[in-house]
Amino acid sequence: MDENRVRLDSFLDFACLFKTRSQAKRALELGRVLVNGQRAKGSSPIHPGDTLTLQQEYGQRIVKVVAVLDRHVPKAKAREAYEDLTPPPSEETLEHRKMDRMLKKMWTPEGRPEKGDRRKLRKIKGRE
Repeated sequence: MDENRVRLDSFLDFACLFKTRSQAKRALELGRVLVNGQRAKGSSPIHPGDTLTLQQEYGQRIVKVVAVLDRHVPKAKAREAYEDLTPPPSEETLEHRKMDRMLKKMWTPEGRPEKGDRRKLRKIKGRE
């Protein structure tokens, strides 16, 4: 693949800025990714020197493209494809993230329901 014709959504996946290309595509569709300050489509080509602004859960992440990746590479090598220009998070933001993690652990059920719980669920749903 020509290095100058890599799709933006693919690059975001290859550079480990999103877990999957579909997540990157979805963020682009919602306007959460800007290239040089402009909204872009997933099919837009990406070039070295472009600045990407990613809107994430706890604010913006700003990265500058250093090298264009055209395939999956190890995560350590993927991090070399961009320079992170995001300022460090404030103490308040760090505390907020910590509280969110703690609350998520408290409210997230661990594993699937046990046999007795599954029977109760089926009974409630009227399947038994």
